[in-house]
Amino acid sequence: MPKSLTPSLNKFCEKVRVMNQTQSKSLSLTPVEARNIESDIMELLLLVTDLQAKLLERSDTIQIEVASPGFK
Repeated sequence: MPKSLTPSLNKFCEKVRVMNQTQSKSLSLTPVEARNIESDIMELLLLVTDLQAKLLERSDTIQIEVASPGFK
């Protein structure tokens, strides 16, 4: 599990890991845990959206020229 996750996401990942190891069929979250996870996920999605927009704004053009007498 990456150490850069927020505490609420780390706790959620740990709960999922335990659920998988014990072969549980359900996972329970408190309302506070659910709100914290939702908040963290929304922040991550906003960050990804922002990064995608910045990448699309870049207008770097790579031009490649291949020249060879026998190349058609």
